[in-house]
Parts: sequence; C-alpha cells; structure tokens
Amino acid sequence: MGSILRHRTFFICTLLAGLIFIGIGGVWNGHTQPSLPSEIYAVTSRGVTAHFGGEKPVEGFPLEFGVSVLWFTFEGGDTPYVFKPEGELFFSDWRFDLFSPDGAHVLLLQDHYGPYHIVATHRLKHYLLGRAKPNYVVTQMTKPGDPALVHSEGHWVSEKEIQFSVTCCGIQEIVPYRLP
Repeated sequence: MGSILRHRTFFICTLLAGLIFIGIGGVWNGHTQPSLPSEIYAVTSRGVTAHFGGEKPVEGFPLEFGVSVLWFTFEGGDTPYVFKPEGELFFSDWRFDLFSPDGAHVLLLQDHYGPYHIVATHRLKHYLLGRAKPNYVVTQMTKPGDPALVHSEGHWVSEKEIQFSVTCCGIQEIVPYRLP
C-alpha cells in the first residue's frame, strides 16, 4: 500500500509540475519563457526594442492605459527580457518614450511612488537579469513622516535630461533631473 501511495503521489506531483511549467511557458535559451500578453506597442532604439503588452483600451483613452507588462528584445535575438519593477505600476504609470533621444539611456519607473531608474542601453540586458544596478536612481526626496509622492509623466527633455511630476495632497511639482 505504501509503495502505491508513493507512486501515486509522485505521479500527481509530476503532473502538477508539468501543468505549472506549461502554464508559465517553456524553457528558452536556459531561461523560463514568460507567458506574455499581446503586444500593443513597440519602439526600437540602438538595436533594443521595448515591447508593451496588454489590451488596447476603449476608444478615447491613451494606448498606454492598456499596458500591463514591458519586455525588451535585443538585436540578433528574440528572447524576451521582462522588466520587473520593484513595486506596483498602475495603468496610468506607463509611458512609451523610455529611450533618451540619442538612445543611450532608458527611463524606467519602479513604482507608482517612484523612484525612476535610468539605465545605459548597453547595460540594459544585465540590468533586466539582475546583474547590474541602474546608472542613476532619481526621485523627489521627502522628509521623514511626509506622505509618499506619486511619480508620473517621466519623459526625456533632451539627451541628458528627464522631467517628471510628483503629486500629493492636491499639490503637483515638476522635477527636472540632468545626468552628470
């Protein structure tokens, strides 16, 4: 009886592991291939393509509102490298203009409350794999005990400057940041 129970338990565990494996995707180039939603927008700079996945919103709303995931592919390959923010991003947090005008950097919001990470494009793959830190971490500092600031509308003003807004308690402030 114990042998039958062990074999049955092994079979069930193997079956569940297989179902989980199929549900999250197969193995691709040594990494688990994530199940990605439909691409609704893509932009390429310096051989790197940012793919925005999700569902197209109803007419009258910005396309960004349909984004639920961001992944990158690199010239010469089709392996998706999924961006995993440190916190939670809402439908209104996504922006399509991630690349600096010269394509040298990528601007990535980490959470609805910040910060932004700026990553050199040539280091992006290592960053996405967790092997490199961002080149710059940008936020609006607050005093201890102050409420958190919503970070939004981050975009490139020039090849070396970003701008974003922080909002709390009915007050909005525009924050510029220039790369050193």
